[in-house]
Amino acid sequence: MNQRTTAPTTLWIAAGLLLGLASVSAPAASLNPLSGEILGQVKNASGVAQMGATVFLYNRYDELVRKGLSNEQGRFVFDALAPDLYSIRVILASFVPAERRNIAVLPSSENRLDINLTGVFSSIGVTSTGMPPFDRTASTYRFKLALYVVNGPAPSDFSF
Repeated sequence: MNQRTTAPTTLWIAAGLLLGLASVSAPAASLNPLSGEILGQVKNASGVAQMGATVFLYNRYDELVRKGLSNEQGRFVFDALAPDLYSIRVILASFVPAERRNIAVLPSSENRLDINLTGVFSSIGVTSTGMPPFDRTASTYRFKLALYVVNGPAPSDFSF
């Protein structure tokens, strides 16, 4: 075999292997332990799943972060969210809009919303899993400290 033809072939094989490894590791990169998620199901007052409800996700400043639609089972997911406070607003024709404010997304947390749309009063119930907000573990303090590094100096009452 000629040395001139093996070098380009070796480069193509190496490039293919790198692309293959990148595609295999890409899903693992989306599982960021510092992010959380908000997921839920939209139902009517009788408990029937509602497809096509528009779900809006807002940050703490009431700026739209994402928008989605509920699927055939009435489910929606907002994943890979930075730790912060969020609000959800759900709109579907023939129903009163439902809104829930101050949903705390923590690192590795999962916030499940049970959304019940009605003609008069709609409601959203929240069930959070993951690290509780007042957990006194080292990871809680690392997270708090990281927020102060990004947002400015820690307040004088900050304690470990």
